[in-house]
Amino acid sequence: MKKSLISLAVAAAMVGGGLISAATASAGTISTSGGTNVTLSGDINYMMGWSSKLGKGLGFDNSFFNSNLAEKGSKLNKTAFASTVNQGSVNLAFSNPKARTSANILIKYDNGSKQFYLKSAYVKHAFNNTYILLGQDDDVFQTPTFSMAVQSPVGANGVGQPGLIEFGDSFNFGSGSSFAPVIGFESNASNMILDNTQTASSTVTLSRTVVPMVAAYLPLNIATSFGSPATVYIEGEIAPVKLAYNNNEYAKTPYSIGGGVSIPISIFTVMANGYHTKGLVGLAGLNPSGNETIGTNVSYVYNPTKNKLITERLTWWNIEGSISPTSNTTIAAGYDSAHFKHSSGGNNYFVPKAVKDAKTVFANVSYNVTNNSTVSFEWDHIRSKYTIAGGIYYGGKNSFTTASGNELFMGYDYTF
Repeated sequence: MKKSLISLAVAAAMVGGGLISAATASAGTISTSGGTNVTLSGDINYMMGWSSKLGKGLGFDNSFFNSNLAEKGSKLNKTAFASTVNQGSVNLAFSNPKARTSANILIKYDNGSKQFYLKSAYVKHAFNNTYILLGQDDDVFQTPTFSMAVQSPVGANGVGQPGLIEFGDSFNFGSGSSFAPVIGFESNASNMILDNTQTASSTVTLSRTVVPMVAAYLPLNIATSFGSPATVYIEGEIAPVKLAYNNNEYAKTPYSIGGGVSIPISIFTVMANGYHTKGLVGLAGLNPSGNETIGTNVSYVYNPTKNKLITERLTWWNIEGSISPTSNTTIAAGYDSAHFKHSSGGNNYFVPKAVKDAKTVFANVSYNVTNNSTVSFEWDHIRSKYTIAGGIYYGGKNSFTTASGNELFMGYDYTF
């Protein structure tokens, strides 16, 4: 596209690489005389659909975010239709094969917040099979899912893009098997939730951090006779912090540990993943609980009965599968389960409207209309158990209520 080429020329001039070589220019990519390749790409995502009993706003945008608010007589119980350009992104990438260095800047627009934000910005240096990455990028800790919803099933959202230093390597064993460990040093408060608007007297804040969060992802790719290698991985992260409550400082060490397996068999792929976390409940991808929404309980809260800080725990797992009957078509389905529990002498401790359990069943189909455009359809059924309003509860069947909702949406994604 002419417009893209003009933008690329400007970008190359900013790099200072010299003249543009027309012979090496391609769709979306140009090369400078200094050997730097500049690539401009992006996407626009449009969504429309129906939802019911799935919280405020667009059901397919907020259903997992706000979970299932379904009091009697509420308009939130009614089926609602919505249509929007959900988000767009522009990605500018630089690479120099001779210097074995690359850089990436990804800016996205979120229609929910009506704001642009920096999703990733990093520099990556490669040394044969080893690399070091510095900047902002995806969390090393993985939460895979085949769901195409903007807010994935509770527990499979991850936490955005922390600032990090990341090291990676790859060891090939022959016959298609390999081991590719990744270790990252990240912003250690990124996976915690400490904002508690429900009980100000119990608010716990981050006092200070002493060391970065350490995260590791250790995948083993095993060659099979079914086609692509199967992958088995374990992962973990630990984030020592100092928390403050009532002018006192408490040392806490939240952590997460997980693993999974993905097995491709011809046109089929089956995977199962899971993790358990103590304190890093931001992995759920939900807001803190509040008066008008249902969300995640905070990572730490002061329990006046126990006279101590207690810790929120989250256990998540899924089993999902996909099939690609043609090169342009993929069909997927899955089941995800998330369970929250506080460590407080066996008692559950939740602020009002905090999720205790969230279960999601989904099915989707996507079709590549052209090389640049994809249309998709997805149905989700979400069932949540959460604390009722009006106070703080210590477990018991009368302390919780259950609600369920559905969403059906169509997405259209155009990449350039």
